[in-house]
Amino acid sequence: MTPFDRIISCVRKLPSLQFGLKWFPNLEPHVNNNADLPPFGFPPDATEVSDCNQMVLRNAMDAMDALGDGCQRILEIGVNRNGDRSFTRVIADNKRASASYLGVDTEDRADVEDVATKRWFLKCNSHEQDTVRARLAELGMNELDLILIDGWHSVNTTVNDFSYGDMLRVGGMVVVHDTNAHPGPVALFDAVDERVFEKHRYCTAENDMGISTFTRIK
Repeated sequence: MTPFDRIISCVRKLPSLQFGLKWFPNLEPHVNNNADLPPFGFPPDATEVSDCNQMVLRNAMDAMDALGDGCQRILEIGVNRNGDRSFTRVIADNKRASASYLGVDTEDRADVEDVATKRWFLKCNSHEQDTVRARLAELGMNELDLILIDGWHSVNTTVNDFSYGDMLRVGGMVVVHDTNAHPGPVALFDAVDERVFEKHRYCTAENDMGISTFTRIK
């Protein structure tokens, strides 16, 4: 069995009232719901952020830009973790000049902030939702077009981060990295309600960390 299959085999469906979820994807007692690291190993020879992963994010931004208003309000959770290959760099290189971006991370990533290009940073745990949502409101980002999730990869934190999806406009998208091996991103996918989000897994090759998209449809 692949790491993905082994995580899926551990999922127990618990009741959830969270927006966009059919159930809470509990992995306990087999895997701690606060664990970040893949409990059954990484994909062999996997690049942390593959060319395929970057392409999916670029295509998502391009698709939204093709629909008129485009990708104007972007929230990224987990900032600049992989240098020049990071999703932060992909966003910075591909966002419109008029688009606003807020990056959230528990570590100091203030070097990504550039007010002139409408990029801001908040050092904060993503579980501090009142703080994050207040900062978004200050920046006029009361509705979002894109949420990129690549922070702490536990079930509890991935589910928490996905809850910001209630701020997405219809047609907006959540992009979640590491959906091939990390416990939270893997367990989340099946729990997302298809009546609210159209969802797709990409980059499913054995040596890829994987990435998934969730487009709000209602």
